[in-house]
Amino acid sequence: NNDYGRPSMPAPWASAIPAPGAKWTSRHPCPPTWSSSSTAGDIIATLTCNPENSIRITDIKDMKRTIAIVAGGDSSEHDVSLRSAESILSFMDMEKYDCHVVEIKGKDWHVHYGTELLPVHRDDFSFTAADGPHHFDFAYITIHGTPGENGILQGYFDLIGMPYSTSDVLVEALTFNKFSLNRFLQSFPDI
Repeated sequence: NNDYGRPSMPAPWASAIPAPGAKWTSRHPCPPTWSSSSTAGDIIATLTCNPENSIRITDIKDMKRTIAIVAGGDSSEHDVSLRSAESILSFMDMEKYDCHVVEIKGKDWHVHYGTELLPVHRDDFSFTAADGPHHFDFAYITIHGTPGENGILQGYFDLIGMPYSTSDVLVEALTFNKFSLNRFLQSFPDI
């Protein structure tokens, strides 16, 4: 359950949508509701107490999801990671996804957006281009080494609520530190 006492919604790219008129138990005075409109394929999401602030989403199943292919990193494999990201990008279905490589090197985070390199806002992992703000729905982590394989990036994504492709913070941190992993595994003599 999330902070409002209702079941957590599926990831934004999931095909499941709440049933029309779905109701949740909520401590919030105005929980979100979903209802069908009179036009087939339209859904109205009411996210506030004021119905005038409702949003209309047309054919939500056909909406493109925005995927960040996160690459680079701080290790000597920075350039290898970028090549991995380009390879992954070549296999993505551009009919379904808007994919952008996000390159990370220390505190320099930027997105490859067309021919531009634009800064990534680290408070919410978004970026702003000439055509407006862009928000990612999912992070596909391809960084070799720090910060992609040691739990740091996973912790960041957990804090901002961004779904990502790797194991969680604990698993990444434990498996990155071979000494700690060996000590942990020694506690299971039958393995």
